[in-house]
Amino acid sequence: MAPDSPLIGRTLGGRSTIVSRIGEGAMASVFRGTDQAAGGGDVAIKIMHPHLVEDRTFSGRFKREAQAARMIQHPNSVRIIDIGAEGSVHYIAMELCPGRDLRDLLRIRGRLPEERALRILRAVAEALGAAHKLGVIHRDLKPENVMVAERPDGTDLV
Repeated sequence: MAPDSPLIGRTLGGRSTIVSRIGEGAMASVFRGTDQAAGGGDVAIKIMHPHLVEDRTFSGRFKREAQAARMIQHPNSVRIIDIGAEGSVHYIAMELCPGRDLRDLLRIRGRLPEERALRILRAVAEALGAAHKLGVIHRDLKPENVMVAERPDGTDLV
């Protein structure tokens, strides 16, 4: 999807308004939005690529991913706010995580000190453990899908 996507300004599910494009993956584009039901708070809105919507395999996987993620309640796992489809627009609205993804962090900072790397890895493992207890398997674990917010006190929110 182009940065000037016709989706900008559209409200999905009567609550999430698309503001700008954040990024793009193989299955979907991610947009920054505002959650009207939460007083205009920031959200991330993942929208399946239009050419995949007609493919039942991909659209089914997208919906199952959203429903599975909604079940997970863990401080190191993103919170799902809304799941829906409006015509050919299939979407997942979730909390917008602060910080940058782990890939960018490594590119900027280089090799992390061992203690910090272990703390980040532990947080990821704990979130995955919570998912696994519910029978949910993360099918796309990679540095780009791990968000790290560096706090002023030197700790990280993962």
